[in-house]
Amino acid sequence: MKHFYLLAILLFSFNLSIAQGDLFTGEWFVQYINTDGVQHDDYSSIFIEFDFDEEFDELNFIGGTGCDGYTGNFEIIDNNTISHYGITRLASCEPYSYGLYAEKYYDILNGQNSQSLTYLNFEIIGTGTDETLTISNQFGDFIVYGRENTTVTIFKTWYSYSIETVDGIYEIFSITGKRVRASKLNSNSINVNQLHSGLYFLKVSTDENV
Repeated sequence: MKHFYLLAILLFSFNLSIAQGDLFTGEWFVQYINTDGVQHDDYSSIFIEFDFDEEFDELNFIGGTGCDGYTGNFEIIDNNTISHYGITRLASCEPYSYGLYAEKYYDILNGQNSQSLTYLNFEIIGTGTDETLTISNQFGDFIVYGRENTTVTIFKTWYSYSIETVDGIYEIFSITGKRVRASKLNSNSINVNQLHSGLYFLKVSTDENV
């Protein structure tokens, strides 16, 4: 009977993680962040996208801040706690104003200490386009995400990437360096609707090797 109770507890915990993982899954866009009791509203181009891995019981994520990208994973501890060992940044922001915004954002997610296990609190409320996700650290700073993007231009989505030439070829590479598309330029924009969500690099070659 003790074994039965233990199994029931394990099954309940597993089902809870799946349910919470499903709630996280998909794209979220920053509505605002709050640090030291001050609300900052200039973060609408920052996004995060979650994908729940049932095999490892983890939330994998990738995102962008407008000046760099980041990736990592969370473990769901209970119905309002997640943990991680730090976030991998795919590039570094320059120390201009938006770079400083990005640093505040990372400080919250990393608990201002990316070298040790960090516990964060979360809350998901609402439904559909009114759904919000709040992630807060131990210092009382927090990020509020929504399901809708509040700005037209974001780091991730190059649905129609504008370029200055129509003479040459272009190549698109994933963050791992794999070429995912190559073609001749026939207009001054590249439609990438068919690409999976993520961070990509664009290389344009012309007769002048620009």
